[in-house]
Amino acid sequence: MFKSLISFVILVNLSYAQAAQVRPLGDQGSYYVSIIEQNLVWRSQALEKLKGIHEKIHKDEPLNAKDLEVLYRGAENYIRLRRDLWKIIDLEKVVLTLDKRKIIFSPGEGSSLSKKVRRVDPFDEQGREWMLEIKRGLAAALTLCDNFLYIGLPLYATSKTRRLLSSDYDKIEGMLHEIAISYTKIDNQRLLQNLLTIFESEQLWRQKNQVERSGASDELYLENLIHQSPSRGMVMKRDTPGAVGRNISRQFLFFKDDLNGVLTNLTFVASKGFGNTAGLVAFRQGLLRNMPSVDQDKLATELKPLDLLLEKTPFRLTDKFIPGHFGHVAVWTGSESELKEMGVWDDPVVQPYQEAIRNGRRIIEALRPGVQINTLQHFLDIDDLMVLRNKLYTPEQRKVAIIKAFKQIGKEYDFNFDVETDKRIVCSEIAYVVYTDSNWETEKMLGRSTICPDNVANLARSSVEFEPVILYHAGVRAAGDLREKMVRLLDSQEIPSL
Repeated sequence: MFKSLISFVILVNLSYAQAAQVRPLGDQGSYYVSIIEQNLVWRSQALEKLKGIHEKIHKDEPLNAKDLEVLYRGAENYIRLRRDLWKIIDLEKVVLTLDKRKIIFSPGEGSSLSKKVRRVDPFDEQGREWMLEIKRGLAAALTLCDNFLYIGLPLYATSKTRRLLSSDYDKIEGMLHEIAISYTKIDNQRLLQNLLTIFESEQLWRQKNQVERSGASDELYLENLIHQSPSRGMVMKRDTPGAVGRNISRQFLFFKDDLNGVLTNLTFVASKGFGNTAGLVAFRQGLLRNMPSVDQDKLATELKPLDLLLEKTPFRLTDKFIPGHFGHVAVWTGSESELKEMGVWDDPVVQPYQEAIRNGRRIIEALRPGVQINTLQHFLDIDDLMVLRNKLYTPEQRKVAIIKAFKQIGKEYDFNFDVETDKRIVCSEIAYVVYTDSNWETEKMLGRSTICPDNVANLARSSVEFEPVILYHAGVRAAGDLREKMVRLLDSQEIPSL
């Protein structure tokens, strides 16, 4: 089953990759995470948008032009994201999985290659390289499999969407059918089962012997992505060689014949997969998540309009790929009375969000699904919180800045992390576009100028412009010299005393 999807990806696109001279990205794990998360965000958004379409189909209502636009654009994005994912895989090495050799995890025996067997020894460099290639191939293939499970399968199992996507739209004509056939082949499942068995063996060996990873920047992300893939679970729970294929056949029937209809099934799949979308893969909850409401209310009264909120979430996978200590930046809007005092409450830019602000939504932040205005409670699923306050802006500058903040709401997340574009925005860029008079640090990443959360924090190392006014570390509020404690965190040192 799933080997066929790997085979399909590799065989169909090997000539494309070689022609484009695609090479492995090595330790550019942040780029890999960006591509993976684009797939996860697309999956989450597609599930939401397709609910209305499936509801119409369930009620036997015709799809209008807007529905078709959603359907076709979503399919185009699906194909684009697949291609982006393929580009970051070293296909010339992953293709070794098609050479029919049995792969055996052999700690201490030395990595070797014979006519029938490939032995992977994690103690030598060759074995570690092969193991990382296996993880990259698995993560890529399982992401594609999950995309099909969540999106492609319900679409393919519904006659109207299957017809529209298979024959009515020439840009993707036949693609869904080809992927579906590849996905359901029983005789090609053994390879992925073998690779998953190797992966599980390596994980158990690593845990038993307390062995650290090889140091590749994307390895932890790959491992957790594989662990949390529902497609992996379907493979690992097989009991006979044909069980996986029969499970997939039952999946088609499940989506076709369930008494609650297609919409109910789509909602079920969405709820099952939502934890693995939009950067939400996490090991636990944040230490400040359950802050008592009385403390939250007190914290809200201490915050002032245009305060910058920086946070740390070491329990999230994406935190591993953000340089420095802090991982996210947001801006506090203030309350209705504060915005009225600033003279912006009735501004046309602010008016659409008046009800949201009255309901406690006072944090503007760029999340992977886009720029939103959220509550403090929503924000506090974190371990560390630092609040920076600008000391120099005049009332007129503050008025202009808060309007700029509200103008960001609704923009798409910038997966290119490029500060030189105005159409999309990354989380830490919120400070960059709101406080335009500040001399922000930027860094080069993948040829683009970007700003990370620690670049924002570094502007508060001196007392000239920004001052840390609130600091929580590891769930505990700090007292005393907050700037000194902030500097220690930025320099990767623990705070000796809160």
